[in-house]
Amino acid sequence: MHRDDPVELCRIDGASGVHITFATEDEYRFLGELGFLQRTDQQFHWENHGYASFDEFLAALDSESRAYLQELLAGAGEGLKENGKALAATFKRFAPTARLVQEIAAQVEIRHANVARSIHNFRLLMEALGSKDKQLSSLVDASNAVFATFAKEDRNVQATLRLLPGALTKTRSGLGKLATAASLLGPTLHQLRPFARSLDAAQHATIRLANATTPIIRDQVRPFARQILPDHDAEEDEKDCGCGDTER
Repeated sequence: MHRDDPVELCRIDGASGVHITFATEDEYRFLGELGFLQRTDQQFHWENHGYASFDEFLAALDSESRAYLQELLAGAGEGLKENGKALAATFKRFAPTARLVQEIAAQVEIRHANVARSIHNFRLLMEALGSKDKQLSSLVDASNAVFATFAKEDRNVQATLRLLPGALTKTRSGLGKLATAASLLGPTLHQLRPFARSLDAAQHATIRLANATTPIIRDQVRPFARQILPDHDAEEDEKDCGCGDTER
């Protein structure tokens, strides 16, 4: 088995999952590394060692097993005697249940595949973050610098709070005017219904634009933004020399 074949086969055919049975020990271990859901099962296989008849098969058993099997077959024959139609009808009634059980099993297998895929993707994400420790450290340093700047703006925040009562008074007056505007808003919105109905096409166009620009933002703009993040040490040097604009 080529190691990349199962995953590549799913990608090419668009399959929801792939099952590999009777894998060797090396294949079992490697498939687990790929994110496949691993499980161990046990099967019993009967081999025909050249028996010419069922009597020859019975003769190869020990006396206790032979007697038990003969008694079991005799009891089954007696129980099924003249009951073939009833047994067939019983099996037929179980057919819908069997189909539902099969559908449930298929959905469970899909869920197992999705869980395994999520675990695999999460591991890749953790590995990617682990390789970006310097960038994450720079991001944390930049965040600390931002919060330090916020802390220095405490006086401005207090001045803003002193102005808040007057702003609330004006807000109350504005809300009174808003009630008047609301009485006029209903008829206006009714007239805007045709325009709202036309927004569906515009929304689809916006979605297509977003899908087209997402790779550009992710692959070009975001890496560029990370490269120009402010360096914490450089900002400390700038403050020590008294450079920069202290008013925001």
